[in-house]
Amino acid sequence: MHGQQQLQLLSNAAALAVVLAAAPAFATRVCAPPSNGAAPLHTRAETSVEVRPGPGFFLVTGATAAADAACVSQKVADTALHDLVERVDAELGIDPQIAVLLSAAQLACGNLFYVPIANDVRGIGYEHEDPREVFDDSPASRLEGIAFLNDFPYWQLHPDEFRRDFAHEIGHRFGARVHADGAGDTLLGREGQHWSYFLDSAGSPLEGNVWTQSDAADYVADTPLTLATFSELDLYLMGSLLAAEVGAKPLLATTTPGSDCLGHPITAASPPQSCGALAFEGSVSTIDIDAIVQAEGERDPAPDPTPRTLDVAFFVLSNGSDFARDECDALAATLPERTADFAVATRGSLSLAPLADPNGSCELASEEVTSPGPAARAASAGCSSGRSSPNAGGSWVVALFTLLAWRGQGAPRRRTRTPA
Repeated sequence: MHGQQQLQLLSNAAALAVVLAAAPAFATRVCAPPSNGAAPLHTRAETSVEVRPGPGFFLVTGATAAADAACVSQKVADTALHDLVERVDAELGIDPQIAVLLSAAQLACGNLFYVPIANDVRGIGYEHEDPREVFDDSPASRLEGIAFLNDFPYWQLHPDEFRRDFAHEIGHRFGARVHADGAGDTLLGREGQHWSYFLDSAGSPLEGNVWTQSDAADYVADTPLTLATFSELDLYLMGSLLAAEVGAKPLLATTTPGSDCLGHPITAASPPQSCGALAFEGSVSTIDIDAIVQAEGERDPAPDPTPRTLDVAFFVLSNGSDFARDECDALAATLPERTADFAVATRGSLSLAPLADPNGSCELASEEVTSPGPAARAASAGCSSGRSSPNAGGSWVVALFTLLAWRGQGAPRRRTRTPA
């Protein structure tokens, strides 16, 4: 990483550290909208944040500290991104079910992840990561989760990977978490939130593999990196397919060790076999939907095959000068493709409905923003205090600053998929 980039990262770390240190809570300070259409949001001692409409998305300038938080720890990232989304949603007067965040600039890590905010569905495995199973950490809104997709410049160079990972992170709203009676968590792989390498998931965006049998004892894993449809089990968890329509899932038990696409020993947590076919000797067992229902209980609400939509808001996190007009145009063209891909991946059963005007202009979204210095921001007046939300806690400030600086030292861009 170049010295100038590292200084910017340290500056963002310091800005976020001050916010996290402010006790006892984040306090939103909302000012009157300026005449140019941008909606300013100010947090105590934080970089001035403005929201500008773009075609199908919202550009959030002054938000790079929140983006950099994604490279620190999950707890810091969850808190920073959740707080930012709630404040921006409130200022815009929108109420999405899913928020999708992209950084305008390359980050120091390749992290992708989904932040669960609320779940009102029983029987899809949420109790394995949250004992509440049904919860709502944003009761004043409809927000169900945040999909953090890292930086857009990377996706411009890797469109096929973007198609799959876009569906992957939004798919985490419903999967993959379920256990099976008599088989425990053997359906699951990485972090207990993705399908096992050894599961025939038909190439689901939530991982697993496409398995074929070459003879009585040989099985071949070969899963294209391009986007495939969600599996029958995925669609059941999404509430779009009846349990009776879900076929048994083959689960391979290998007897021959091997290496995955990254050269690592193969385990249930390995990424899909996307670099070429790999043959194994082994045997297969099957796990049917009845075993999953026995372990998790029936899905409640019950599946309904009627097509439905999820309201989604796309946000680009920027420093105000790192999102050029050509990038804005590219994103405006790409997001409709990704939402269309998602509908195809769910076989038309679940679609995304963007809340931003698709006919918005890139001229306003990509206009360079000049922000006041830290002293001027701290001294701003004439604003009323808004609703507060829980603070991440000042005890993380030193760790936050140190980790951001450390991760700036030649961090790798991205593997086939960075653990979400």
